[in-house]
Amino acid sequence: MKLYYFFVLKKSNMKLIVDSGNNYTKLALFEGDSMIKFNAIANPLVSEKVLRDFLHEYPVPRHAFFSTVGINEQAIIGLLEGIGIFVYTRNNAVNYPFKHQYKDISTLGFDRFAAAVGARLFFKNNPLVIIDAGTALTIDIVSAQGVFKGGSISPGMQLRFDSLHQKTGKLPLVSYQEKVLVAGNSPESCILSGVVNGMVFEISGFIEQYHKKFKNLKIIITGGDAKFLHKPLKKTIFADPYLVLKGLNEILNYCISSR
Repeated sequence: MKLYYFFVLKKSNMKLIVDSGNNYTKLALFEGDSMIKFNAIANPLVSEKVLRDFLHEYPVPRHAFFSTVGINEQAIIGLLEGIGIFVYTRNNAVNYPFKHQYKDISTLGFDRFAAAVGARLFFKNNPLVIIDAGTALTIDIVSAQGVFKGGSISPGMQLRFDSLHQKTGKLPLVSYQEKVLVAGNSPESCILSGVVNGMVFEISGFIEQYHKKFKNLKIIITGGDAKFLHKPLKKTIFADPYLVLKGLNEILNYCISSR
């Protein structure tokens, strides 16, 4: 489960978001609701020097939000405390006014939580389909009233490529290529078709079902693989690679104002 943290300093009105996923740690610096700097760093390379270098042109942020899923929590907390940042955990956001119908909200990945919050910043009065194409592919639905209904989780693109190679005897390891055939004519092109077209059809099928249930539906896609799926979907879709970071910033704004 992803854990999220807040940090408080007294030197500027800047806010730092640190979102550490399975492979990369994303650093985002916000001034108000505007993201003014971003970087993504491979998890093994995260260090106090990296954090200081990211912030060196700016005053130390007064508040920050930290999430981690793939690296040692205490190590990251230590790095942040080393540059004078006080650390808060996800528990500080439990009172955020997030309406939902999820069976147990504590089991909802906070990246999905944050993506829903970020999406509502753009479309406050529409039902939303929120697609996050990362390590996992999540497709969530939020009502026009802002109620998180739930959604689906399936393997992301790289997991699909990896599993076909690792769990079979002879299938090769394939990576994304721009040209994707419907009917492949080699093992590589067949895998590429099955993975990429399979994801497109999966997403399209969910969108079609939600269109039957919700009027004036808006669709938002984010995540590392969004750039590969946006155009093939051939639908009116709003793409924002920073949706989760913007949602985390909004949650941080709420926590700051509620202190």
